[in-house]
Amino acid sequence: MKTARRRNNFRGYLLMESLLDASILESLEVVKMETLPRPEHMKADYMPDIWTGCEFVGDVADVDSVAERLSRALTRGWFVDMDTKTHNYLVFGGKVVKYERQGGRGIGGQPWPEDAKKAARDAGVPSFVK
Repeated sequence: MKTARRRNNFRGYLLMESLLDASILESLEVVKMETLPRPEHMKADYMPDIWTGCEFVGDVADVDSVAERLSRALTRGWFVDMDTKTHNYLVFGGKVVKYERQGGRGIGGQPWPEDAKKAARDAGVPSFVK
């Protein structure tokens, strides 16, 4: 696991429980790890009650390749949120949806476009999606 060394141009958030292959963390610049309870609206049999969140950052030049690598490391039913100054990324197992940010809001700050909602359903993400 790398540690943040410089100002970076993208940020992301994942849950450790979502990873098929946790070795991907070795290539990410992790800036924060936290333990948190599963939100009440996120109920699925495969989701544990306690989650481990991981905030990471990186150089914008690497954002597409990081998103692709994460899409190969995710378990079905989970997703990763990432953003740059201009785009949001929703990463699912086997699929990355990239769309323009609206109103300057980043991770978790705006409704998902229809193609992201469809990708979430196809990936088995619970129906809480925005």
